[in-house]
Amino acid sequence: MANTFKSGKVALGLEGPQRVMVLNSVEAISHLMFPFKLKTLISIVCIEGELSVSVDLVEHKLKSSNIMVVRPGHTMTGYRASEDFRGFVILAPLSSINHSILSFSRLLQCFMYFRNRPVVEITPDELEIQQHLHAAIIKKQASERTPYYDSILDAMYQSVLYETLSIYASHIDGEATNKNNVRRKEDVFYRFLLLVEANYQKERSVNFYAEKLSITPKHLSAVAKETSGHTAGEWIDSYVILEAKLLLHNSELTIQEISTKLNFANQSFFGKYFKHHTGMSPRSYRQSISSTEVSF
Repeated sequence: MANTFKSGKVALGLEGPQRVMVLNSVEAISHLMFPFKLKTLISIVCIEGELSVSVDLVEHKLKSSNIMVVRPGHTMTGYRASEDFRGFVILAPLSSINHSILSFSRLLQCFMYFRNRPVVEITPDELEIQQHLHAAIIKKQASERTPYYDSILDAMYQSVLYETLSIYASHIDGEATNKNNVRRKEDVFYRFLLLVEANYQKERSVNFYAEKLSITPKHLSAVAKETSGHTAGEWIDSYVILEAKLLLHNSELTIQEISTKLNFANQSFFGKYFKHHTGMSPRSYRQSISSTEVSF
């Protein structure tokens, strides 16, 4: 597979676009400085060939007729594309999705369900629709600006987002996900994850998040366990450990500096915490990653 990774800053800016963007190829993001934390939802459609994408230090492989959607907050380490890879990319700020998709609760449900398995196989008809919509948007973007130009593009973007949502939603239909009680729990859990993503570098207490959600710590952990199979504390720890691994893997920060960045009282406490959750010290992990992690 050809390594299409290139160093440097992306023309879009590291904060990502302020509105939905549809790009002709995954090559359009090749100028990003990897690793980077996603500020937008990113959707990649593979038409032909193969593509390997590393997200949160986990490699995901796309082949022909696969789609992959990753929401903001995850860290993209890099990617590799085969010589015959053909596909396209959609970048969508979460604010634009909130605005354009009325069934946002359904989108949240899909985010949670596919958090660790973002690659989905699509049917020939679904792929054809995605291609037609993509081609129409690219053509419209290149056309002369006319009255309602922006409104037309926004409507076309909305169609792509709905089509993509439909694909993911179809994979979880049939489960007991439409009951109001389940929806309420999923909403609590998703709001909890958003809070963790915004605060995990400073706050590791379940009490902190429960208070923000106006529920008891016991109820929060019960909801998280029922919804995801893991307690609230386990989710918080998973975010902290992942960030620690990313910093050990991709930065030149000292272990003391990483400890401070993650708001640990001292390096010793951070080392004990990291070893408890990974089985090795931060130093040992950093020494081992060159041979154990996927390289892009």
